[in-house]
Amino acid sequence: MAAARVARVRSFSIGSVLSRSFGILGRNIVPFTIMSVIVYTPLVAFLVLAPDDSGQTSATAPADPYDPDYNPYEYAETRKPSLVRILVPLLLMIVLPYVVTGALIYGVLKQLRGEPADMGDCLRVGFGRLFPILGVGILAGLLSALGAIALIVPGVILACMYWVAVPVAVVERPGVVASLKRSAQLTQGEKWSVFAILLVLIVMQNVTQAIFDAALDDSTAGALVSLIPTIVFGMLGAVCAAVGYHDLRAAKEGVGIDQLVSVFA
Repeated sequence: MAAARVARVRSFSIGSVLSRSFGILGRNIVPFTIMSVIVYTPLVAFLVLAPDDSGQTSATAPADPYDPDYNPYEYAETRKPSLVRILVPLLLMIVLPYVVTGALIYGVLKQLRGEPADMGDCLRVGFGRLFPILGVGILAGLLSALGAIALIVPGVILACMYWVAVPVAVVERPGVVASLKRSAQLTQGEKWSVFAILLVLIVMQNVTQAIFDAALDDSTAGALVSLIPTIVFGMLGAVCAAVGYHDLRAAKEGVGIDQLVSVFA
């Protein structure tokens, strides 16, 4: 059974990864979206319930222009959002996508095995692997950003090298630094293919986000709706990484899907 499943993936293919990823997301858009919404609930609740004191005037000067203390510029001033209003959503936007990614990686592997992905099990894996996933994601992002600051090309290369570091952290659990090294090993010789996959996803997300941003205002409702492309393409990126990780291991090491899923038993 395992050997037969391995034989289906003899090489790493851009088209295969993208088509199967879109197919898996399409067939599971409802449960995957529900999982994402559950995970993002703290962020949505904060945006809805936390008071927004920006945009309120802070003027205290008399309204009489003939008063000697009158200062017309004070009426143009507005209060800046509080530090909490800025930092809490930022922190949640950093942490929560990694929970979704961990949950979806497990769900995708179950799908590749031909089994339904239980939402409870997916969320258990996502939260259970949160800290190593977070460490890998942040470190990979920082290294890629530093490479991009130095020169664009090194940043792109690092991003391609570390593309499957999070799936490695979820499935193999070797540690943060070891996950990055393992990802670099798996993507060796396939960086152009990985780059093409990432480029397709980035272009699609940026175009979609631009359309949403042009149609929305700065209200709380607009901020919530603007999260839709982030959530959808976050899911698609996680699905692609999981499918790519499976295909790389199958093509390079002959590892079957049964072996990958067995680690969660």
